[in-house]
Amino acid sequence: MVELLVAVAIAGVLLGVGVVVFRPGHNAVNQAARVLAGAVTEARFEAVKSNRTAYFVVSTSGDGGYGICVDENEDGSCTSSEYKKQVEFGTGDFARATLSATNLTGNRVRFDSRGVPLDAVAGKTMTVTERGGTYAKTVVLSSTGRTEVR
Repeated sequence: MVELLVAVAIAGVLLGVGVVVFRPGHNAVNQAARVLAGAVTEARFEAVKSNRTAYFVVSTSGDGGYGICVDENEDGSCTSSEYKKQVEFGTGDFARATLSATNLTGNRVRFDSRGVPLDAVAGKTMTVTERGGTYAKTVVLSSTGRTEVR
């Protein structure tokens, strides 16, 4: 009887640890937030690499998403042919995550050819949320356009 109680206690502890460690929604949100932060850096690099203005554009409609474009003709906007990357949340690797909110001016960040933000971005945020809405991570921008996941 004592052996059975010990076995049940050990199984309970292992199950409790497993539930805490294995939260696919949390992992998906963490990954999506890191990817989002990296995409802002990627837009900065595209601006420097192309010696043109680059845009990091955010969409919160539906499940949200983002795009990176380089203004090749320097007309102050991005056409569909100028996009280097577009990612939609709610599908594929980001099926459990949604880009739920942002306070970016115009839902974008513009970088000049030196990789410097053309907009005031200090403290601006983007929030990635688990589809159920129980867990979220925020990507915060600094004045230089660098990101931090909180």
